[in-house]
Amino acid sequence: TGISILSILNVNLYAFAVLIFLGTIFPLISGVAVPMAFFNYSALIFSMVLVILFIAQYYVRFKENCFEILFISAIITAAICLIMKFTSLTWMLVLWVFLIPLVLWMVNILRTKPKLRIKMIKDSSAAMAHIGVILLILGVITSTALSKQGTILATDGSLTNLGYGAMIDGADLNKESSTIIHTIGSDIILSPVDSELSLSAVKAVNYTTRPLIWLFWIGGILIILGNLGALLKSYNFPCMNQKK
Repeated sequence: TGISILSILNVNLYAFAVLIFLGTIFPLISGVAVPMAFFNYSALIFSMVLVILFIAQYYVRFKENCFEILFISAIITAAICLIMKFTSLTWMLVLWVFLIPLVLWMVNILRTKPKLRIKMIKDSSAAMAHIGVILLILGVITSTALSKQGTILATDGSLTNLGYGAMIDGADLNKESSTIIHTIGSDIILSPVDSELSLSAVKAVNYTTRPLIWLFWIGGILIILGNLGALLKSYNFPCMNQKK
């Protein structure tokens, strides 16, 4: 038996998950920051491969429901961009293309016969892990595509609105290293500007927003839970068979 497309798809998904995980923990171990370009280009490359493999794996379903899949993907993309007030056409296309596998996967489940669907639901650990990887990749892409950069002035003793419900006092900023503020809508990365203004009570601060980065973390949690579930299942089944 040859290597199936599904096997290659799984390798692609987990290879990306491992790559992002290593890129995330590397700064914690080495103290050296990983450039965002690493995550950006990794996400783009793996996403394109993912789209091709997904369509190849479910080609018949994609061919039957092509318009529906493309339309739903476009609607979801438009909704995300409207909510996040995002207008970059290039990244909108990237987001739309990446959503195609997710919608295709959902349509395939909904169009599957009830008996097969129940079987797929029973194998929930694998499904959870796969959804986790998809969310992880989606989190990287959306947080990159919807990211904004700029410079703000933060005053000591006064709160400055950073958006997404985050407020910062200039006195609390670290003058030597970056500060990351976590909110429900976005992570906000603050880095001091090396200027004379930064030495006064008013500090110039560069900011970068990472909207929907929580998709990345939810995806990581689902991957862990899915794999733990699969391990527990593999240990429980032999015992159950012995009892019978």
